Amino acid sequence: MDYLIGGSALSASRERQAMASRRAADERAKALSPVVRELRQAGFMTLRGMADELNKRRIMTAHGGRWHPSAVSKLLERLASDMAKPVVAEMPTEQPLICGRLHLRPAIARAYWNGADVALTFGEYKIIRVLVSNVGQQVSYRAIYDAQHYEGFIAGSGEAGYRVNIRSSMKRIRKKFMIIDPAFSQIETFEGVGYAWRLE
Repeated sequence: MDYLIGGSALSASRERQAMASRRAADERAKALSPVVRELRQAGFMTLRGMADELNKRRIMTAHGGRWHPSAVSKLLERLASDMAKPVVAEMPTEQPLICGRLHLRPAIARAYWNGADVALTFGEYKIIRVLVSNVGQQVSYRAIYDAQHYEGFIAGSGEAGYRVNIRSSMKRIRKKFMIIDPAFSQIETFEGVGYAWRLE
C-alpha cells in the first residue's frame, strides 16, 4: 500500500512538472508570436529559414537552446490558432504591390480589385500574394499551401489532401473577385499542377 501511495505521489509530481513545462512553452510561444509574424511578412517561409533567422537574432528556445527546424515546427503548431488571426499592428509597413487592376497592401493584408476591397481572409490574401509574386508562372498546389501556412504543413485527408483544401480556397477567392467583377478570370487553373495569376 505504501508503495502504491508513493508511486501515485511520484506520478502526480511528474504530471505537475509536465503541465508546468507545457505552460512555459505556451507562454514562450505566445511571446514569440509577433516575431513569427514579422518573419513571415519578411519572407521567411521555411522551417530552416525561420530557425536560422531566430538564431541570428540570438532568440533562444523555451529551454534556452538554439533553434532547429523541428523546434520551429512545434512553435508554429502552438501558434496555429493565433496565426490564423491577422494582427495588423504587428505587420511591418511595405510598399503596395500593383499588378494591373489588382492592388495589394501588405501592411494591412488587403487586396483591391478595380479599387474595391475583395474582403479576403488573411490566408486567402497570402494565396493571392504568392500567385502575384510569380505572375504568369505556374505555382504548385504544395507551394501555395506552404505559403498559406508554412513549409511542410499537413492537413486534409490522405497524402495529397491539401489539394482539396487549396481547390476550396480558390473557389471562395474566385467568388469574392466575381462579386466585384463578374468577368474576373485572372486565376488560371493547371489541372493536377496548380494555379497561376494571368498576365493582363
